[in-house]
Amino acid sequence: MKISLCAISYNEAEHLEKWYEMHKDFVDEIILVDTGSYDGTQEIAKKLPIKFYEMKWGHSFAEAKNFAIRCCKYEWIINQNPDLWIHPLNYEKIKSYMKGGVKGIAIPTFAFEEHGNLNLPLKHQYDLKKSELMKITNCCIFRNDPYIHYRNRVHENVNESIIEKYGEKAIKFVTEYRYHHSPEKVYTNKEKARYYWFLEDYASMERKFWEHGQILRKKAYDAEL
Repeated sequence: MKISLCAISYNEAEHLEKWYEMHKDFVDEIILVDTGSYDGTQEIAKKLPIKFYEMKWGHSFAEAKNFAIRCCKYEWIINQNPDLWIHPLNYEKIKSYMKGGVKGIAIPTFAFEEHGNLNLPLKHQYDLKKSELMKITNCCIFRNDPYIHYRNRVHENVNESIIEKYGEKAIKFVTEYRYHHSPEKVYTNKEKARYYWFLEDYASMERKFWEHGQILRKKAYDAEL
């Protein structure tokens, strides 16, 4: 069983090397698709032993992530942005889930108060009920399957395509989690806001909601045309 790790990136220079180091011993290939960074992400990516691609940002997270997963060649795919890392203590457990016949594995993502600490020893599991997991979790690990793909320009997910084809039981919700690193308590880099999932202040929330609104409005206008 071999695993592909892929991600889309936008100004992820500060995270890229750590992302690579955290996963290089867990996966068999690493793919990065950049969507227009200007902070040195491309230069760092080209120095790493990964497959690197560039694409124009089309205002659709699903489009960009589907491009990334189409670049993957192995049986299982982990789609994990560069500021998201799986705890090494969870590697073998996740591989055991892959052998269980499921199509997707949904693991929760948590941000922590220890902002900026790239070497923080992390707790690797939380006790959460399945009903709680289903509210906060999308599959970031799934089989390389032509029927499995991302949907929606924003709030993109593969859960919908898995459930439509294989049913709800094809997704396993687990309590092992991935760690989100935020570089500072109050996030001030507005250029990165569109890739920032865990917003620490109201200004960042407003920027994120504004961009999502712009994407959704464009989708509505396209439908009218």
